[in-house]
Amino acid sequence: VIMLLLAISLYDMFAVWKSGHMINIAKSLTKERVFSGVMIPYKRVGDTIGKGGKETIAILGGGDIAFPLLFSGVVMDWMVRMGIDKNIAFMKVMVIPLITSLTLFLLLYKAKKDRFYPAMPFLTAGCILGFLIIFLI
Repeated sequence: VIMLLLAISLYDMFAVWKSGHMINIAKSLTKERVFSGVMIPYKRVGDTIGKGGKETIAILGGGDIAFPLLFSGVVMDWMVRMGIDKNIAFMKVMVIPLITSLTLFLLLYKAKKDRFYPAMPFLTAGCILGFLIIFLI
């Protein structure tokens, strides 16, 4: 599943930074209001939305949510197969979504205005970091 996350991250970087087709898809689906993901409106410190201003929106596609959850599920299944109690495994695996959410927050916090960023490389890094932290607890 780590190889899958890495492959999807590479594809996401290409689709956003090189070909731009992911940006076109996100813009058109957002315009049509049929987006299969999550749109997170946010305001940066110092930004004002007045007359004619537009709201800043972070867009996460369905895969940006599904693949980290899939990773967490695979890690939990692996832990249970290794003999760890289901409840303990669940509590340990919760580190992964927490760290992944933190990396997403850092991406949104550091992102430059009116730029598009592929989320999967950052979410993949959060998943792997969360997985490594599990070994410390």
